[in-house]
Amino acid sequence: MALQGALRRSFMALQNQRAVWRSVLEECDPLMESLGNLGEQMRALSRVRVSDTPLRLYEDTADSLDLAVVTERSSLIPSLADMLEWLQDAERYYRQQYPSCSPLRVCVMLGFWFS
Repeated sequence: MALQGALRRSFMALQNQRAVWRSVLEECDPLMESLGNLGEQMRALSRVRVSDTPLRLYEDTADSLDLAVVTERSSLIPSLADMLEWLQDAERYYRQQYPSCSPLRVCVMLGFWFS
């Protein structure tokens, strides 16, 4: 009888631990999905040739650009200055979201997990 009671208590404790473990795993689901999205972005970024991007073109020709041309905008096309400001806003946002992660650390972590 004592053995049966001990087994019953053990199984009850095991059932409680299983419920706790499931709730912890459910909390991790959004984080794992987010990590998977970051990995996808990293794979896409690794296929980009920086020398072919508009930002690189801007860096190479910044000295020869006229201020009027850079700040000119229309209802359909934003100015180059606006687009660069958007990039700075995005960079600032991610630096605030992940203050302890340097870009190199993120690359190493994601490269290790998703290479």
